Amino acid sequence: MEIKNRLFPYPVLCDNNDDYIESKFDVTVTKEEKLNDIILHFDIELDNTELLSLIREGKAEYVMHIECPYTSYRKVVRGFSKPIEYSIPKEKVNKDVYLVAMVVATSEINNFYSDSFNEDYDESVYFEKGSILAYKNLPRLIIVKNYEELARGDSFFTIVNKSYGKEEMEPVTYDLSGDKIKILVDNNMYNKYVKFQTNQDMFPLIISLLVLPALAYAIEILRNEGNGNYASTYWYQKLCKSCELKGKDFKNDIVEGEFTAIEVAQLLLEEPVEMAFNNISVIAENSTDEEE
Repeated sequence: MEIKNRLFPYPVLCDNNDDYIESKFDVTVTKEEKLNDIILHFDIELDNTELLSLIREGKAEYVMHIECPYTSYRKVVRGFSKPIEYSIPKEKVNKDVYLVAMVVATSEINNFYSDSFNEDYDESVYFEKGSILAYKNLPRLIIVKNYEELARGDSFFTIVNKSYGKEEMEPVTYDLSGDKIKILVDNNMYNKYVKFQTNQDMFPLIISLLVLPALAYAIEILRNEGNGNYASTYWYQKLCKSCELKGKDFKNDIVEGEFTAIEVAQLLLEEPVEMAFNNISVIAENSTDEEE
């Protein structure tokens, strides 16, 4: 949610108009990432005597509107005091999070007048309950989830069938141009992927066979071509953030590091080959038990 070019039938304190003179409503948001939560700190500055009086009297309140279009998460946080702090479960949001800070009327307000009104407003005004009295569109947050999510493989990879209806075997190829790294497979392989993707025993095998080489390929391309064509993609930003949470710099430690691309990919995916071999044993034992 963003408030853009909206016309109000009453004076509103914001950056987009001059309804108030020598008044200010500003909010600074900082983000603190924990293991499972994202904590937002809203530092509020309201410089208008009459609006502050409304808040002290309980006739208006601070409202923080939080919205993530990607996950349809929406939350309204209210308070009469500042600063305001709110914790969001990481599982609820992804990619872009939009924030709007507001001052909102909690009840009908009659005969409101501010000495800071623009000269166009020479009389007192009426506010309905829920009226926006002040607002500030805050900078969009980009949420890249924690390091451990890389090992799930589905965070910024997508498996694509490149040969619908054809039965010929084709080599696996990769496309790095979009927000997700595309792993392009033939029809037979894709059907097997669909069949086994939700099988927890098979998942490490899928990571090792499909995701691991795709990530190694991406790292090798970055080493050879640089990040100019990819720096704005979601998968690149996610890799950078994941390395940062691990205490490493993606460019210096990973792309320009001493390890080979396949070694780095295994590190980022938390050694999927070993997990795959462990699960092969489990699958084999289960198969033997069924035969008996």
